[in-house]
Parts: sequence; C-alpha cells; structure tokens
Amino acid sequence: RYIGDWSSDVCSSDLLRARLGDSERGIRRSAIRGLGILRATPAVADLLQVVREDRDDGLRFEAVRALRKINDPSAGGELLSLLNINSDAVREEMIATLGSMRYGAAVPELTRIVEQSKVADSACILAMAALADLADPASMPLFERVRDHSHEMLRLYANEGIARTADAKML
Repeated sequence: RYIGDWSSDVCSSDLLRARLGDSERGIRRSAIRGLGILRATPAVADLLQVVREDRDDGLRFEAVRALRKINDPSAGGELLSLLNINSDAVREEMIATLGSMRYGAAVPELTRIVEQSKVADSACILAMAALADLADPASMPLFERVRDHSHEMLRLYANEGIARTADAKML
C-alpha cells in the first residue's frame, strides 16, 4: 500500500525484503508478491531461501512465482535442484518458471518428467510446455514421439516445440 509513497523502487525492494522474515504470514506473502511485481533482482537469493526453507507451501509457491516475474536465470540451477519438492503446486510452478526463464539446463529433467509420467498429469503437461518454450533441438525426438499423443495439450506443446526448433525438414 505504501510502496507508491517511496521515491525509488530500490528503497521499496529493501523494505519488502526486510518483511520476508515477518512473523505474520500475510505480510510475508505481500512482501513476496511485491518483490515479484517490482522485479527485484537483489531479492533472488532471499526468495530462493523461502522456496528452500519455508514450511508454508503457499509462500513457497508465491516465491517461485515472484522468481518467474523477476526472470533472473541465475535462479534456474537452484530451482532445478529443488524439483523433487513434495508439493505438487510448488513443483508445477517451478516447472513453468524454468520454461519461462528459458533455463536450458532443465531440458534433461523436464524430459524425464514427461517420459516417466504414466498419464498426462499437470506436471507432465507443464514439463512439455516448458520444453516447447526452451525449443532445444535435443527435445526433437520427444516432440516427434508425442505429437500424435491422445492428449490434446501434449500434442499442442509437441507441435509448438517442433515449430520453435525451426527445423526446416519439419516444415
């Protein structure tokens, strides 16, 4: 509410970062959201700490979403290492964030998620969407294999990935 009263986003960012440790959950949530809105790159390490250490999955989810808004690829490695987190919502937000960040090192793990899924669950679909966003040529065999899948969203992302790799023979 008072962010607009400050003369600089840096000052606001520092104030919000200070509130990440507040005892009241609502204040911490608002601070996390504010850091994402401000695209506060200096807060990346603090937000990663929330994802790693906070016991509240809702706050962890918000921290990953804020990291997506900030879009600093330096966070990709740590998010990738945390993909085995036990909250589906947080894991799925991480998958979408890795794709949005175009974090290329995530391709093998995202591919594993798609290939090991027994059904087209939300994690599988989000991993395929992230792979389509990354458009890594190494994903082409997976895209070709999935483009005729019975699930419409998997087909959509497979074809999207094929188009983004810009392979002339797939025209």
